[in-house]
Amino acid sequence: MFGRFWLLVEGESEVLLLQECARISGHHLFSEGICCVEFPTVGVEKLIRLADQLGIDWLMMVDKDKAGNDYVNSATKQLSGRNAADHIRQLPCGAIEAYLCSAGLGDVYKANISTQKAATITAASGSEVYWEQVTKAQSNAKSKPELVAEVVVSKACIRMDRSSFRLGFCQDRGGWSREGVPFLAQTLACCPLLAAVNFRHDQGRDPRSTA
Repeated sequence: MFGRFWLLVEGESEVLLLQECARISGHHLFSEGICCVEFPTVGVEKLIRLADQLGIDWLMMVDKDKAGNDYVNSATKQLSGRNAADHIRQLPCGAIEAYLCSAGLGDVYKANISTQKAATITAASGSEVYWEQVTKAQSNAKSKPELVAEVVVSKACIRMDRSSFRLGFCQDRGGWSREGVPFLAQTLACCPLLAAVNFRHDQGRDPRSTA
């Protein structure tokens, strides 16, 4: 847990997603001193204060929902004048599962819709509301982390190109383009892994350094 950089996330799905994407791109988070830390049980405020006391840099990723908004507000209060963009990332829509679906990775979730819950999906196909309904109508046969794992594996095997992915890592944090960036990297462009690795590698120093 006491790495050089903490990625504060809401749950196991995010941890698995970030770790697997790092592995595909040739990075091992733990070896590089980057720890994924689930914060809901302890509380994000306590973990941020602890990280600051230990001199550990951090970045939080949360869903675009009420709970996520509350987490953003709590984290913002702990910034003490620091730039929120360097420490807080909120998905552009819904929970991580709905975000993956809206970014073009919804096949796994469509295939896992419960027959008993299918009638609850009433929104226009492809819309944000549609994908939120799809993710809420999932069968209990597979857990959320299992579905995320399927998404990563199915798309990585088809689309991932290591050299192109690394080119994507080298782009400016706010300037991701769709051209030349593999599908999975496009989908995860706002995730903490990319920001964290960019921060460490582009700056060429330990995130704790003030030099």
